[in-house]
Amino acid sequence: MKTSMKIYPNQRKKSTKNSKIPFYLRIIHNGKKSEARLNVSEISEEYLKKWSQETQRFNMKLSREIESIRLLNNKFQFFENRFNLLLNSQTKIDFPSQLRNYILERDEFSNNKKVISFYNKLNNHFKKRILTDQELSIGTKKNKRKALNHLQNFLCFKNMIESTEKEFNAHDFLDYLISNHGNKKPMKKVSAKAIIKDIKTLINDLIRRKELSINPFLGQTIKIKHQIQPTLTPSEFCAIRDFNCNSKLMIYKDLFLVMCYTGLSYTDIQDLEPRKIEDGEIEIQRNKSSIITRQYLPKQALKIFKKYSNHIETNIYNRVIPKRSLDKMNLNLKLISAKCSIEHNLSTKYARRFFRASLNKADIREPNLVKTMMGHSIHKDMDKHYLFVDNKMLLEAKEKLELYFNNLSTY
Repeated sequence: MKTSMKIYPNQRKKSTKNSKIPFYLRIIHNGKKSEARLNVSEISEEYLKKWSQETQRFNMKLSREIESIRLLNNKFQFFENRFNLLLNSQTKIDFPSQLRNYILERDEFSNNKKVISFYNKLNNHFKKRILTDQELSIGTKKNKRKALNHLQNFLCFKNMIESTEKEFNAHDFLDYLISNHGNKKPMKKVSAKAIIKDIKTLINDLIRRKELSINPFLGQTIKIKHQIQPTLTPSEFCAIRDFNCNSKLMIYKDLFLVMCYTGLSYTDIQDLEPRKIEDGEIEIQRNKSSIITRQYLPKQALKIFKKYSNHIETNIYNRVIPKRSLDKMNLNLKLISAKCSIEHNLSTKYARRFFRASLNKADIREPNLVKTMMGHSIHKDMDKHYLFVDNKMLLEAKEKLELYFNNLSTY
């Protein structure tokens, strides 16, 4: 009886979405072959250099450094132990699929006959794949966790926490999100759509892995009538910029102005350290999406940072500007807008919109340059292969922005 087992990364099955490579198991028995995709973490191409086909393991040094790699090596050792155990037994083996199923504990060799609920399948996938994926941003993981929490609350509300995907009613869940139930407030359709989108990505992952048979959300959509979001006019910006306020409001005003001058989000500014702006430029990974944003800071923003360079809070916490909670930030922005006679319900979102409009008015319109300064993804942009946004382009953009901000008339 000639029998062999091989574990290998199957590069032909590399994902077109995230470029991750899955692992496969190949069993050869008496000239016949049986293969199966392994239910283990996929890897990025950079790790393949550390893979040994001879030992069917990753480099031990890499295994000690990265927890997910160590878990992979342990799992592969488990498969090898199962393989050797069956070969050394007196069990008659007629087909390689028998060995495959025994090693992977499938079908007649499965130790777990219990039906796993729809929620538990999604939750287990989240814990096993999403949380351990180092390439996913913290914001992405938080959003998927939030979506699962809403799903769990719905299933508990319906007393269906142990229901399968076939018993789950997607239409009822959609209605639950946008309706009022007890102490739960109705969700806006745009927020509900984001929740559904996050759950769908988990479902699609499981369907590709053949761990889920159907998509309960197939054909279920939320139609949203998109509205143009209000923006801050130059005169309204000048009213805020020139507003003479007390020291308490001044910090909130300056935080907002920095966001208007740089386009950085509120959380990105809160985490900005002095060392990151030493040369008047920034290259940081955005908290929300993990996408890199690059730009030379306009002198208007640097002036505000310099103002707080000796502030007690910035020195203690090693930040460029004092930190305030988002709730208090938005609350005080509404107070500032009222004192400046601005009709908008002002929030931090207006600053990023103002910066984007300022780029256009300052004649900065090259798409990849704009995306680089805004921290937007160029992953699907074909032009990224032909145009590199260099420092000269960023410096020219900075000078145009400074000129535009200088020329803004007073309110």
